[in-house]
Amino acid sequence: MRLAFAIGCAGWLATSGAVRAAPADAPRYAIAVLVEADVPVPDAVAVARETREQAGPGRVVETVRRSGKFGAQLKRLEAAGCTGFVLVRSEDGAIVRGELRALGGDQGA
Repeated sequence: MRLAFAIGCAGWLATSGAVRAAPADAPRYAIAVLVEADVPVPDAVAVARETREQAGPGRVVETVRRSGKFGAQLKRLEAAGCTGFVLVRSEDGAIVRGELRALGGDQGA
């Protein structure tokens, strides 16, 4: 299942498929919104919209389903040009949005 959103999200990946690496000379300054499987799509999109508004112009926000091997997924996202991520999960029926965290030692995410 893959949905493209006009809000600037690259897509919702229903599987944890491979993420292509960005060319070394073209940084993307992207933020990945990592979403647990039990989070409804409208809630994931809402967090992506908020993240995009906070990130400002020139930043790409991608909504991606969180995979089981979290560390490996973070490495793939970094290789694909993501500089930060936000984790979204459901806890007792409420949607919990984590803080923006940097990838690759870039503290500014």
